[in-house]
Amino acid sequence: MMLPPGWEIFDTTEGTERTLLSRARQRLVEAGQLGSYPALAERVKASLAAARGQKAELMIMPTDNGPAWAMVPISILVTVREGTPAATLDQIVTDVIERRGGRALDSSKHFIRWVDRRRVPIGDEEVGAYTVVYLTPIVGSQRKKGLQFSATLVHDPAVDPEQDDDISPWLAALDAHMATFAWTGR
Repeated sequence: MMLPPGWEIFDTTEGTERTLLSRARQRLVEAGQLGSYPALAERVKASLAAARGQKAELMIMPTDNGPAWAMVPISILVTVREGTPAATLDQIVTDVIERRGGRALDSSKHFIRWVDRRRVPIGDEEVGAYTVVYLTPIVGSQRKKGLQFSATLVHDPAVDPEQDDDISPWLAALDAHMATFAWTGR
């Protein structure tokens, strides 16, 4: 899958948490804002704990290695979604289409895509969380397992990401990047 410049794929282990916190600390030291580190560290730890709680195996996000235009408040969690006897993967997809407005990502129909909007607390404030979810069956699983990418954009709750001139191009870019996903057979 192609990613924007400066974006990286990470696992969700405690080792990654230490690496991200070390990078953040270094940036704050260089900016003379080390006092912000404790609050940032708590957010990073809470975010990774939540990702692990959701059984996310990977996360994809912008890092400081890319151009400024590619730095947006979006993170993508990658999880394996398994059907059960009570709700097969095909039944999950049908529900997504019927109840959540799911649709094929593109004409290939390898991915189903839907959106979830909510407000979430971050510290003492409430922000908008616009999540685009992409689900594709895992090759060889007989449609019993799917790979799910959940791309969450944090935004001002007064803004509609689909209508905002600064945010809506990123939503289109997410779709374009997801459309480049391919199984490699490794």
